[in-house]
Amino acid sequence: LASENQMRRAEFAADCDRWRLEDELREAAVWGLECASDRYNKAWAQTGIDIAVDEVHAGRVLKFSAEQQQQIVSTWDLVRRKRNARRKNSADIGGALTSFDRGSKAFANASVSIR
Repeated sequence: LASENQMRRAEFAADCDRWRLEDELREAAVWGLECASDRYNKAWAQTGIDIAVDEVHAGRVLKFSAEQQQQIVSTWDLVRRKRNARRKNSADIGGALTSFDRGSKAFANASVSIR
Protein backbone atom coordinates (compact mmCIF):
# COMPACT_ATOMS: atom_id res chain seq x y z
CA LEU A 1 0.00 0.00 0.00
CA ALA A 2 2.84 2.39 0.82
CA SER A 3 4.57 1.73 -2.49
CA GLU A 4 1.27 2.29 -4.30
CA ASN A 5 0.90 5.70 -2.65
CA GLN A 6 4.49 6.57 -3.58
CA MET A 7 3.77 5.64 -7.20
CA ARG A 8 0.65 7.82 -7.24
CA ARG A 9 2.57 10.74 -5.75
CA ALA A 10 5.37 10.27 -8.28
CA GLU A 11 2.89 10.16 -11.17
CA PHE A 12 1.14 13.27 -9.87
CA ALA A 13 4.49 15.07 -9.49
CA ALA A 14 5.41 14.08 -13.06
CA ASP A 15 2.05 15.38 -14.34
CA CYS A 16 2.55 18.66 -12.47
CA ASP A 17 6.03 19.04 -13.97
CA ARG A 18 4.65 18.36 -17.47
CA TRP A 19 1.86 20.92 -17.01
CA ARG A 20 4.33 23.49 -15.68
CA LEU A 21 6.67 22.88 -18.63
CA GLU A 22 3.82 23.21 -21.15
CA ASP A 23 2.73 26.48 -19.56
CA GLU A 24 6.29 27.82 -19.65
CA LEU A 25 6.59 26.82 -23.32
CA ARG A 26 3.34 28.62 -24.15
CA GLU A 27 4.52 31.72 -22.28
CA ALA A 28 7.81 31.59 -24.21
CA ALA A 29 5.91 31.31 -27.51
CA VAL A 30 3.83 34.39 -26.68
CA TRP A 31 6.95 36.30 -25.65
CA GLY A 32 8.67 35.22 -28.89
CA LEU A 33 5.75 36.47 -30.99
CA GLU A 34 5.79 39.82 -29.20
CA CYS A 35 9.56 40.17 -29.73
CA ALA A 36 9.19 39.21 -33.39
CA SER A 37 6.48 41.81 -33.92
CA ASP A 38 8.91 44.44 -32.64
CA ARG A 39 11.33 43.43 -35.45
CA TYR A 40 8.70 43.70 -38.18
CA ASN A 41 10.38 46.75 -39.69
CA LYS A 42 13.21 44.52 -40.98
CA ALA A 43 12.35 43.42 -44.54
CA TRP A 44 14.11 40.06 -44.18
CA ALA A 45 11.97 39.18 -41.13
CA GLN A 46 8.51 40.20 -42.32
CA THR A 47 7.48 36.99 -44.09
CA GLY A 48 8.57 34.73 -41.24
CA ILE A 49 6.79 36.90 -38.70
CA ASP A 50 3.63 36.97 -40.83
CA ILE A 51 3.59 33.18 -41.05
CA ALA A 52 4.38 32.60 -37.35
CA VAL A 53 1.77 35.03 -36.06
CA ASP A 54 -0.90 33.78 -38.47
CA GLU A 55 -0.16 30.14 -37.59
CA VAL A 56 -0.44 30.68 -33.85
CA HIS A 57 -3.51 32.87 -34.17
CA ALA A 58 -5.37 30.66 -36.64
CA GLY A 59 -5.34 27.26 -35.04
CA ARG A 60 -3.42 27.13 -31.85
CA VAL A 61 -4.81 30.05 -29.87
CA LEU A 62 -7.25 27.81 -27.96
CA LYS A 63 -4.35 25.94 -26.33
CA PHE A 64 -3.31 29.09 -24.47
CA SER A 65 -4.70 30.67 -21.31
CA ALA A 66 -7.16 33.57 -21.56
CA GLU A 67 -4.45 36.14 -20.82
CA GLN A 68 -2.11 34.58 -23.37
CA GLN A 69 -4.92 34.46 -25.94
CA GLN A 70 -5.47 38.17 -25.46
CA GLN A 71 -1.75 38.84 -25.98
CA ILE A 72 -1.73 36.68 -29.13
CA VAL A 73 -4.76 38.45 -30.59
CA SER A 74 -3.29 41.90 -29.88
CA THR A 75 0.06 40.87 -31.42
CA TRP A 76 -1.73 39.39 -34.46
CA ASP A 77 -3.74 42.59 -34.88
CA LEU A 78 -0.61 44.75 -34.64
CA VAL A 79 1.23 42.66 -37.24
CA ARG A 80 -1.84 42.57 -39.50
CA ARG A 81 -2.09 46.39 -39.40
CA LYS A 82 1.64 46.73 -40.15
CA ARG A 83 1.34 44.22 -43.02
CA ASN A 84 -1.63 46.03 -44.54
CA ALA A 85 0.12 49.38 -44.24
CA ARG A 86 3.26 47.93 -45.85
CA ARG A 87 1.27 46.48 -48.74
CA LYS A 88 -0.69 49.70 -49.22
CA ASN A 89 2.47 51.81 -49.20
CA SER A 90 4.27 49.47 -51.58
CA ALA A 91 1.34 49.65 -54.00
CA ASP A 92 1.46 53.45 -53.83
CA ILE A 93 5.22 53.56 -54.25
CA GLY A 94 5.33 50.82 -56.87
CA GLY A 95 7.82 48.37 -55.38
CA ALA A 96 8.94 47.39 -51.86
CA LEU A 97 7.02 44.09 -51.59
CA THR A 98 8.86 41.09 -50.20
CA SER A 99 9.56 38.22 -52.55
CA PHE A 100 6.91 36.18 -50.71
CA ASP A 101 4.31 38.92 -51.31
CA ARG A 102 5.26 39.15 -54.99
CA GLY A 103 5.02 35.37 -55.35
CA SER A 104 1.68 35.24 -53.54
CA LYS A 105 0.30 37.99 -55.75
CA ALA A 106 1.51 36.26 -58.92
CA PHE A 107 0.10 32.90 -57.82
CA ALA A 108 -3.27 34.42 -56.84
CA ASN A 109 -3.73 35.82 -60.34
CA ALA A 110 -2.39 32.74 -62.16
CA SER A 111 -4.65 30.23 -63.83
CA VAL A 112 -3.47 26.70 -63.18
CA SER A 113 -4.54 23.79 -65.34
CA ILE A 114 -5.68 20.65 -63.56
CA ARG A 115 -4.09 18.46 -66.21
